[in-house]
Amino acid sequence: MRFLLPRALSAGRQNLLQKPVLYTSLAQRYSFISTAQAPPTSFKAHVGYKPNPAEKPVNPTVRNKIHEKKRPIKRPFVPPPTKTEEQLIAAFPYIIRRTPYAQLPIYRKFMSGGNRCIIIIKKIDGDRGKLVEDLATSLELDRKDIRLNPTTQQIEIKGNYFEKTLDWTLEKGF
Repeated sequence: MRFLLPRALSAGRQNLLQKPVLYTSLAQRYSFISTAQAPPTSFKAHVGYKPNPAEKPVNPTVRNKIHEKKRPIKRPFVPPPTKTEEQLIAAFPYIIRRTPYAQLPIYRKFMSGGNRCIIIIKKIDGDRGKLVEDLATSLELDRKDIRLNPTTQQIEIKGNYFEKTLDWTLEKGF
């Protein structure tokens, strides 16, 4: 019962602050008689603890944003592999498999508020260490900038080498 008391007091206070019906003019009381009727208000403006849904504040930046589920997925066109899987196995001790949508599993990840970029290569089968060495020599990177994640077995390249890595894998026929 104690939790209803503040609500009742608030509603009573609002009723006391309103003008009594006796002091309103006849034109206001009998507004349904006039020819130009005001639009009916379905919301009681005197209730203090309920917001008016018609006056709902709108975030101005929300209008310009596209919801993440409605955003189109922008993927650059990646040509199909130029070599068969047997040719790749014969040429290299490792293989980079494609995703179910025939894309290369090379991803760019921005960290530290967009100041740091890491390139991640996933779906690697075979000798991952040899792939790390080949990437370091062909992309002309320091060995300390390329790392093989021991938990996920993915290759992480420090720096924005996305285009170079993508071109290298396409050149090799993956």
